[in-house]
Amino acid sequence: MPAEVDITMQSFELSKAYAHYAELNGEIEKASIGYEKALSFFSSPQLSLKVAITYIKLAQLNVVRRHYYLRKALDYLAKVSPALESSKVLYYKALVYSLLGEYVEAEAALEEIKEDTELELSKIERAITSLAQSQSYIYEYLFEPELIRLYDLLKDYSLGSSRLERLKALYKESEDMVKAMELKRIYEKVFFKKFLEKYLFSDTAKLQAVALLYIEGDNKSTIEKIKRLSKKYFLDTSRLKPLTSHILERIANIYLGKTEIPYVVNETIDEIKKLSSLYKAFIEKGQKEKLVSYLLKKGFLSKKPEFAEELLYGVRKAFFALLNALYRKSDVFYDQETAKEMVKAIVNGLPLPEEEKEKLLEQLL
Repeated sequence: MPAEVDITMQSFELSKAYAHYAELNGEIEKASIGYEKALSFFSSPQLSLKVAITYIKLAQLNVVRRHYYLRKALDYLAKVSPALESSKVLYYKALVYSLLGEYVEAEAALEEIKEDTELELSKIERAITSLAQSQSYIYEYLFEPELIRLYDLLKDYSLGSSRLERLKALYKESEDMVKAMELKRIYEKVFFKKFLEKYLFSDTAKLQAVALLYIEGDNKSTIEKIKRLSKKYFLDTSRLKPLTSHILERIANIYLGKTEIPYVVNETIDEIKKLSSLYKAFIEKGQKEKLVSYLLKKGFLSKKPEFAEELLYGVRKAFFALLNALYRKSDVFYDQETAKEMVKAIVNGLPLPEEEKEKLLEQLL
């Protein structure tokens, strides 16, 4: 059916565009998910190569799953060859084998490249050596993937000379290692010792709190600031210094998708916000006409309601339909856990009784 082809192509293009955008923003894991999602609609040698490259990048960031990601990269490279020029595929094969420590296979791939005049072997060998040695002992110390990504985001932030000297005296390590050790201490305090758990209701909020404690210091003043800024599922960054605000917003972008949301997802969120606003005006000010008009126009009511129960039924039906659409659309662009977290955050912000929210989440997730 033509309609089915159109939908498939649209999903393919949306997934590919999202993956490309995520990659440009350094969100490699989301990029790999997007590219793989796109491949589920149409096979493409070029796209298979993109997936392989993103897995190589993920292997550099995630010590724990490094071997798994590199093997995944090899699987996708096998799907690419010989559809693309062999030199490009062989280069990445040599790189992956080198990172795995399988130097016989890496050398065999390099020998094949020698016959291709488009690539200089010396440059390839230097690139492989550089990337193979890029796994820092700091990454091994940090261990947790989320902590490694947080360190990469914060490592260039200046802690101030006096504070840095105090930390060096405390940890007796190099500057980079001192930063890693202080960040890990704060991370474990927030995530494993349940510090501030009454104020932080999501991993996004916790990661933002870790970053703020790292940037401004683990002291009473920062702790009180976190309490004031807490919006349960994220921190209010509007009252922070511009650079600090930017860093915390970046964390929200990476871990929650708070901004930079694809249009097809964002339009559904806007529709939910509109319905919330109309329903809130009804329950607080008795403004019924606009809410009824909206529900009739969107097909959630077949006729004007005579009783309050009929109107509330239409509202519940509308919220469920919109949230269900949001969850299905989000699943195209995000991994399942991120999609669930996004829906939970939106449901918890609705002007509904707690039992209604819980019922909605049970039906949706």
